[in-house]
Amino acid sequence: MINLKQLLTESAEPKGKTLLMESADYVRSGLEKVFSAGDKEVSVRRCENVGLGYIKSISEAIKVAKSEAQKVAKQYGYRLDEDQAKFVKENDFSQLDAQAPESALAKVTPDETDMSNPAERTEVQIAQEILKVIEQHLGEDLHPYHEEGVNKIKALANELLTMHGQSPTPSAPQV
Repeated sequence: MINLKQLLTESAEPKGKTLLMESADYVRSGLEKVFSAGDKEVSVRRCENVGLGYIKSISEAIKVAKSEAQKVAKQYGYRLDEDQAKFVKENDFSQLDAQAPESALAKVTPDETDMSNPAERTEVQIAQEILKVIEQHLGEDLHPYHEEGVNKIKALANELLTMHGQSPTPSAPQV
């Protein structure tokens, strides 16, 4: 027969390897928070500190943190730069200038320029249609209040064309 009082008061804390595996889950969760913040760089030391927050043994904490950090980093688009002991965000387009030709080409993937794909053709047609509507219906007599927004729309449509390997319209504003 089960002694209910004993069952309720017993420590249910796992021992040994099970405890380490459970701690690794906590470390992984903590690392996901660190990497999901989207910082350009995350130091290896910061990842180790996450491990130390959940595992008492320093050597085990560092070992688990390094292992989990490499898995989580890849999931969030980071790569390990061992020379600088940092995880660096790959393909960070946030610093690129939308108007610079080299920046627009940096974002192009081979799938984007495949015009045999109906979805890609449709995107090009949409960008061309946006530019056509602006040219036909808004003309040159824009109130200064609206001019900035229209120029931004033109620039975005032209960026979309460039991403698909098409040449932008010559009347595109340089915002």
